[in-house]
Amino acid sequence: MKPLEDNSKRRIINSVKSLYSFAYTSGLFPTNVMAAVKPPSAKSAISQRILSEATVLKMIVLEQDPRNHAILHTLYAAGLRVSELCNLRWRHVIRWVDGVQLDIMSGKGDKQRHVLLTESSWNVLSVLREGSSDDDFVFQSRQEVSREGYYKGTRLDTTTIFRIVREAARKAGVKNWAEVSPHWLRHCHGSHAIDRKAPLTVVRDTLGHSNIAVTNEYAKARPDQSSSQYLPL
Repeated sequence: MKPLEDNSKRRIINSVKSLYSFAYTSGLFPTNVMAAVKPPSAKSAISQRILSEATVLKMIVLEQDPRNHAILHTLYAAGLRVSELCNLRWRHVIRWVDGVQLDIMSGKGDKQRHVLLTESSWNVLSVLREGSSDDDFVFQSRQEVSREGYYKGTRLDTTTIFRIVREAARKAGVKNWAEVSPHWLRHCHGSHAIDRKAPLTVVRDTLGHSNIAVTNEYAKARPDQSSSQYLPL
C-alpha cells in the first residue's frame, strides 16, 4: 500500500481528534486520548502550481476558439473556481462603462462576491453574448446549434474545462501539462497579482477566501526577498 502524504494524514488525524473531542465533551469517554496527538503540519503545493505570466498569456493567446479562449481568459482574469465558471450566467455579467462586473456565487457555499474585470475582458466575453438570454450560461456545451448559428448547448461540465486547460498548457509548452488544472490559473491569478503589488485584502476578496491566511500562501509561494540575499556570497 502506498504511504499516505502528510496532508492526508493530517486530515484523517484531525477527523479522529474531532470525533474524540465530541465524545469526551458529551460524556461518552472519561478522557480524550487524542488531545495530545499532533497532526503533521500542512504542506502547501501552491508554489509548484504557479506558471509564469508569460506562460499563462501564451496559453490564452494560442487558443483560437472564441469560447475556449474566453474560458482561459476568464479563469485567469477573475481567478474563478471551475464550478463558478461553469455556473456563470449572463445575468451575472454586468456591463460598466470601463469594464465588466461578475457576480459570483461562491463554489464553496452561499456567499456572493463581485469581481471587476477590465474592458479587454468584456471584449473577450461579448463575442459569446449574441443570441443568448440573461438566463443562458455564458459558457455552453456544443450539443446543438440554432438556425442562426449560435450555440444552444447546456452548461459545460468540469471535465471539458479540464481538457481545455490541459490542451492549452500542452500547446504552450508546459512540461507537466497533463497535471495542469483550471485551479492552477486561480493560483496564478493570486500570485501574479501579489507580485504586481495588489493588496492582500483585494486579492482575498477577489478570490473569495474566507481567511487572509489562505491568500498569504501566494505571497509565501513566491517570496520577493530572502535573508540569503544579505549573506557575503
